[in-house]
Amino acid sequence: MTVTLEAVRALPKIELHRHLEGTVRPGTVHALAAANDTPLPVDDVRTLYTYRDLRHFLDVYDTVCSTIVSPADFHRVAYESVLDAAATGIVYTEMFFTPHVHLSRGVPAAHLWDGITAGLRDGIAETGIGVRMIMDCTKFLGPHLALLELDLLTSLPDPDGFLVGIGGDGIEAGVDDAALAPVFAEAARRGLRRTYHAGEFGVQSVADAIRVLGCERIDHGPLVVEDPSLAAEAADRGIVFTLCPSSDVLISQVYPSVRDHSLPRMLEAGLHVTVNSDDPAMLGRDISDEYVTVVEEGLVTPEQLRDIAIGSVDACWLPDDDKAALRARLAAAWGGAF
Repeated sequence: MTVTLEAVRALPKIELHRHLEGTVRPGTVHALAAANDTPLPVDDVRTLYTYRDLRHFLDVYDTVCSTIVSPADFHRVAYESVLDAAATGIVYTEMFFTPHVHLSRGVPAAHLWDGITAGLRDGIAETGIGVRMIMDCTKFLGPHLALLELDLLTSLPDPDGFLVGIGGDGIEAGVDDAALAPVFAEAARRGLRRTYHAGEFGVQSVADAIRVLGCERIDHGPLVVEDPSLAAEAADRGIVFTLCPSSDVLISQVYPSVRDHSLPRMLEAGLHVTVNSDDPAMLGRDISDEYVTVVEEGLVTPEQLRDIAIGSVDACWLPDDDKAALRARLAAAWGGAF
């Protein structure tokens, strides 16, 4: 049974691991750098997008972010991100943004948030897709800064209810994940859902995210299967793992190739997984590419891919009525797809 990119791109999809800053078109990076007199280390930004390791990727990520300055810049980035999501078949996405990389450069929180939300509104009006945002704290900088950012972002007007959750991103090694417990508890008190980047360099970060931070989702997390008891606990709790197989090879280099990814073992362990692109512009791969890749590389069968796509509805943070409508839409479209 053949799964083609054309067929997959035409099907409705949900993406739950997608970074706004990682969706910025290379042409937009170049244009914003020129407009804001922001120096780039290369003439063609696309030549930056080969990574030695996660730390090098984060350096390139910071370079991309340095070009986004004004509310109009954030508007453009968010608007284009929504259009690009819709073009690959996404009908609903929960997308990360990282305040620290902007606030640390002196960008006012209101400029960031007002620009992003205005861009989202315009993109949604044009495409009809659904979008919510997750505030990613930079976890290696500790709880004090994360709490300050939480206070800043939750104090800003959000009449559309875009801000749905909190996450944690950045370098995993050497981070005291449990130290962020007060921040995540406070976010929960303010009505935000919780997720966390973990399990790319060890399993303890997954354990802490679930048991200490109270996370409902784990972003990445492929190494959880190295601890069968933890994997069983995560399965029993219904923890969702928002996997990005190509990213685990190209950025964090957990595996030498996608074919070696733990996705099949995670399914065998009864874990709830979704498949996502992570940073589509910076990896040159969107969610449709990723869906086709996991089939072509033998990680899942077409039938399993269908189940993952439809199961993404249960993994998202929409109200139950909205989930029911979305589930019916995906089930109808994917039911006879392959």
